[in-house]
Amino acid sequence: MSARAVMPGHAQAAKRLYVHPNTVRLRLRRNAERTGRSLTDPRGITELSLALRAVRQTPKPPFSTGTADTADY
Repeated sequence: MSARAVMPGHAQAAKRLYVHPNTVRLRLRRNAERTGRSLTDPRGITELSLALRAVRQTPKPPFSTGTADTADY
């Protein structure tokens, strides 16, 4: 969930994401608990946004069809 989607408010974000407003609140609460960052704190928003950008720009490993070790299973 992007920070931009939740900026207008829970109800508007829920509408844009096609979920119930309580779902947005729950996901934001879980995010805060798991990351220790709040989307009401400008510093927390910046840190989470930068982390998300870094993850999105990290190249994915090439798809593996299996190795000699797993081919026997």
